[in-house]
Amino acid sequence: IFGSGCAVLTESQVKEVNKFAHAAKSYGTFPGAVIKSHSDIRKTQKMLEAATFTDGEQALRMITENVLSSQKEFEMRVAKADMALDILNNYAELLVKLTSDTYSNELQASAENLGESIDKGIKTYNKEYRKNRVPLESFGSVAAALVRGGGGIYIKRLQSKGLKEAVKKADPVVNEIITDVENLLVDYLDSPDGNSLIRFAEDDLKEIYKNTVVLYGGKLPFQTVSTVVTELEAVDDTIQLTEETLKAAKTYREAHAELSRNLQQKKSLKGVIEQVQVLADEVKAARKLKKKLDKK
Repeated sequence: IFGSGCAVLTESQVKEVNKFAHAAKSYGTFPGAVIKSHSDIRKTQKMLEAATFTDGEQALRMITENVLSSQKEFEMRVAKADMALDILNNYAELLVKLTSDTYSNELQASAENLGESIDKGIKTYNKEYRKNRVPLESFGSVAAALVRGGGGIYIKRLQSKGLKEAVKKADPVVNEIITDVENLLVDYLDSPDGNSLIRFAEDDLKEIYKNTVVLYGGKLPFQTVSTVVTELEAVDDTIQLTEETLKAAKTYREAHAELSRNLQQKKSLKGVIEQVQVLADEVKAARKLKKKLDKK
């Protein structure tokens, strides 16, 4: 239907947008999974350390000052990631709606709600995290509203017009938000002191384990050993997930920019857009790693 003369975009262009949208929706869960996994590793490491103290006051301070404070840091980091990714997730869902073959009044209402959520999210994100930076421009409501009032074949023209407008207006926003997500995650692999947050937690975990062995004269409970092994496995999986998530973030940005360029005029795409396919493949690889961490 999108391939008809009444459409602003061809069927192949719409297909690539839909493919990007589904890959983008899956990407949204990965940054939070990295942050949560690191927080869980640090929490376990601090609890193991607290278990080695013979002084009750010291042990209690370790729990109240370190375990609980690390949870607050986790909540701050994950709040920023969630707010950024909520915008991208709503945008990806809007693209799914705008590429639907069966556009209806219900779908239109859903698209308009998503557009409003995108704009509300951008407004809050500007207020919370971009106080001294150029604010992101809203685009959701305008793109969704372009489809309102259409019917029959005419709706397809409005639908593809709204789709084209959404991708064009969203591109600078996508670029900025993905950059913020990258900056949030890069410290997990490479911090200013040359040691990643995850590797730092791993080193602490190993050191605490060695000290615990000495303290208990080598007679550690099996559960303690099992916990340390599980956490060390989680360290490796988290590092891999962080690497895949950062790699996919770069591809996300490139794929969206390439998509935007390819929608500037109506044309038949000869094959898939390369970066959209790469994003789909990288998301698939990251999903497998996330599933391993979810089972921990």
